[in-house]
Amino acid sequence: MGSECVPNFVAAMVICTLINQFFDINGAITTLLCNVFGLPNQNWMAVASPPVFWLIYSITGAWQSFGYGSIIYVSAICNINNDLFEAASIDGANRWRKVWSITIPQILPTIIMLLTLQIGTMFKGGFDRILLLYSPGIYEVSDTLYTYTYRMAFGDSPDFGLSAASGLFQSIVCTILLIFSNWLSRKTAKTSLY
Repeated sequence: MGSECVPNFVAAMVICTLINQFFDINGAITTLLCNVFGLPNQNWMAVASPPVFWLIYSITGAWQSFGYGSIIYVSAICNINNDLFEAASIDGANRWRKVWSITIPQILPTIIMLLTLQIGTMFKGGFDRILLLYSPGIYEVSDTLYTYTYRMAFGDSPDFGLSAASGLFQSIVCTILLIFSNWLSRKTAKTSLY
């Protein structure tokens, strides 16, 4: 197993602890940003301006899921018949033409299937990492519908009615999106989950 696959198998708690350590007021990345780029020396995970939290969250999320995605896509590409590439080479196709005409159409069912699975869990979207990274000072910029529902159910002043309604809304919308993405998968790639 290559080192690029490791982040997917590391617990979210470990990754969030590393993020908090690196972006703390005395963290390595904070020191780098302060000394090299002249940015203020602050705890970047506590900054209440919208792009900071989501930028850090998105970059670390992409890093964490890169290994798993690469395993899936490389295995799908390895299953493409080499005769197609040889025939394209004989016809004079360059590398980009092979990618657009052979590789992408051949792995389209895999792309659509992974998209369908991601749409089904769209509202959950990194709930564990967000819950571990955010603090009360940045709730207004870091909350998602899923974490808001969690806080309404288990926070300081629970509102079970609101959290139940929010959970039901999420379930209905996710089910509709899942049915739509499955229909889209059936139309475009001729494969579907059901």
